[in-house]
Order: sequence, then C-alpha cells, then structure tokens
Amino acid sequence: LLPTMPALVIPVMLLTRRNTQVLGAFLAGWFAGFLLVGGVSILLVDLASWLEGGMPAWIEALRIPLGLVLLGLALVQWHRRSKHGQSSTPPFWMGMIETLTPPRAAGLGLVTIAFNPKNVPLIMSGGLTIATATPLPHAQLAARVVFTLVASLGVLAPLLASLLLGERAQAPLARFKGWVVHYNNHIVAFALLTLGVLLVSSGIAR
Repeated sequence: LLPTMPALVIPVMLLTRRNTQVLGAFLAGWFAGFLLVGGVSILLVDLASWLEGGMPAWIEALRIPLGLVLLGLALVQWHRRSKHGQSSTPPFWMGMIETLTPPRAAGLGLVTIAFNPKNVPLIMSGGLTIATATPLPHAQLAARVVFTLVASLGVLAPLLASLLLGERAQAPLARFKGWVVHYNNHIVAFALLTLGVLLVSSGIAR
C-alpha cells in the first residue's frame, strides 16, 4: 500500500469538510494519476520489447535502481523524523484542505500520485511487473486496475470507515490524524525501506 500523504488527506477532509464532492474529486484525480503512471510504465516496457524483439534483460534489472531510489528516500524521511520530545509540524498542504474546491481537489489527487517521488517508483515497479508478466493488452489493463485498487486501500479505508460508521468514525479518525502527523516520517521511512529492499532483492534475483 502506498504510504504517503493521501492516507492522511482523506480523514482530514472527512473531519474538516464533510463534502462528498471534494472527496470524490480528490479520489478521481488520485486514480487517474495512478492509472496514467502505471499505463506509461507498461507502454514503455512494451515498446522496448517490440523494438528488441523480446523482453530485454535490462528491463528486469530496472527494479534495482528503483529500489535504490526508495532506499534513498527512506533515509531522507528518517532524518526528517521528529526527535524525542519535539513536536511535529503538520505538512504545509493541510492548511489547503479547508479551501479546496472540487477541481483543486482533483488536481491535488493527480499531483500527489503522479508527481510524488515516493509514489512514482512504486507504481513504475508495479507496471514493470505487469508488463513482464503478460504482453496481452486486455490482461495488462485488468491487472493495472486491480493493482490500482489494492494499492489504494490506504486511501479508501478512512472513507469507507466514515461511510459505514458515520459519526462514530470521527473520534478514531481524529486520533489517526494526530498519530500520523506525529509519526508520518517514521511510517513512510519504514515502508520505503521495506519496499526498497524487496525491489532490489527481486531485481538481483531476476
């Protein structure tokens, strides 16, 4: 699951706006960006395979630099973590939430996924896996949709909790918001470290 800002954006929106249009627009932009980056990754792999008459060996090796990028980002996030006794500063974008319009929410969702250096390598690795598993366009499309939904569970979970529990979800979401604000860099660093190691080891094995 992608361990980045949107996992906190949705509960913040739910707590401050209660606006289904803004939420829907953000999710639309998020999914559009995810499908776009994944689709471009698959297209590039397919193009390289077509030009070289088969799957090039270097395509499989791309997992290694992608994993190294994630490991570098994990190190950056770890150095940015809050030290013991220090208070965490909420991300700058949290001040934008109260004034977001649906078009801006959609743009935020798109930028968050398509231009975030922590997300792009993860999506590219998923596209790489899909493209090397099958050359069939309909199978690639189906796999890309499933990959998008599974990887976005962290974004959808707070929204589903609010829909199912109503007002009872507000207190847990508020606690979740405070916890993520304080430990955001720790969470992201650990997730990026884990995924980076998995990608590098997978690239070496392949």
